[in-house]
Amino acid sequence: MAAMIPIPFLQSRTARILAEAASKARIAILLAQTDPSDKGRILYLNSHMEKLCESSGEYLMANHRMNDLLCQNNTGQRILRTPSGKNIPVDVVTCTIPIETPPPLLYYIRDISEQLHTERQLKGYSENLERMVRQHTRKLSTTLESLKETQSQLIQSEKMASLGQLAAGVAHEINNPLGFVKSNLGTIRDYFEDLFEVIDAAEILENNLTSEDARKRAMDTLTRIRTRIDLDFIREDHRAVISESLEGMERVARIVADLKNFSRTESPDAESTDIQECLESTLHIVWNEIKYKAEVIRDFEPLPRVLSSPQKLAQVFMNLLVNAAQSIEKQGTIHLQTRILENSIIVAITDTGSGIPDHILPKIFDPFFTTKPVGKGTGLGLNISYNIMQQLGGDIDVDTTPGEGSTFRVHIPLREP
Repeated sequence: MAAMIPIPFLQSRTARILAEAASKARIAILLAQTDPSDKGRILYLNSHMEKLCESSGEYLMANHRMNDLLCQNNTGQRILRTPSGKNIPVDVVTCTIPIETPPPLLYYIRDISEQLHTERQLKGYSENLERMVRQHTRKLSTTLESLKETQSQLIQSEKMASLGQLAAGVAHEINNPLGFVKSNLGTIRDYFEDLFEVIDAAEILENNLTSEDARKRAMDTLTRIRTRIDLDFIREDHRAVISESLEGMERVARIVADLKNFSRTESPDAESTDIQECLESTLHIVWNEIKYKAEVIRDFEPLPRVLSSPQKLAQVFMNLLVNAAQSIEKQGTIHLQTRILENSIIVAITDTGSGIPDHILPKIFDPFFTTKPVGKGTGLGLNISYNIMQQLGGDIDVDTTPGEGSTFRVHIPLREP
């Protein structure tokens, strides 16, 4: 039962009903004096306030003032101190009752012990969840790095496998210029032997200028040597032999440089890339696969350099060029086209090969899917090419007509270096 000092406002039935309704809502109500001569004296408290304080209203009004019951802890939290010594965290709202003189201060007090306990539990759950998320994030990051490393190794392995399959052709492309360079070096050796014979004869002539007979014999010998070795032919042919040898060595140097660029591990950072140079370089490597089966037609539009990965693009181009050549059974054409379309550079590789059957088309980018005989392919070429273009922010698409050929289009983001 609530206790009070007679106050007109609280003597109304409505006020008492509201005060006890607050008790049922677990809200304590307390009325305190504001008169300076008697400040803090408790004028009224409802039954829930008695319950919180574990004391009767008469006892509280007789023995305590407001400052005895309400205080703050060192964190600023309002605390209800009960006569038994309990400290209950509370939420407090105050207002004055202006219809009384002097106007008393009305306190609405709510026990927030359960709320704070719940908040502490939630904070603990949150911290535990954050800790678990951090642990899982670290595990995922480690797994992701491991996957990236595995993917990089897989790409490099597939690249080496492709080079292994092309090794005989590349060796042939290197052996051809080396063969005629070797032959030309033999020719140059013979030319030098002939020239030294002429020089020897000229020295004999020089040493016999005082004797007319000796000079005449030396001149006859020199003339016979010049006729036999065909000195005029040597004078003309040596230029062609040396030029041809230099050209052959340049071809070898270009193939070796292209192989070196292709086979080296990709840089983690994108770099300034000439798309057409990358395409031409790859074409040199696979040329032996193509030259006996297809004519290569170039339709290149001037392109700006872009920020990309030339090694990754070279692997994509190699897979598509080799596939194009292998799809041509006897003789055909491979059409290379470069264009700028909106924010992308499009490299289209079109062949006049066998095309791709409709029932196979949805599977061509799947890992390990291949229609080639055992030993001819890993089934990873197109899958890795597709994944590379996804990594570079680009794409690959294909149009095909069975029996007529296919066009693979590589979409490369147009990003300025």
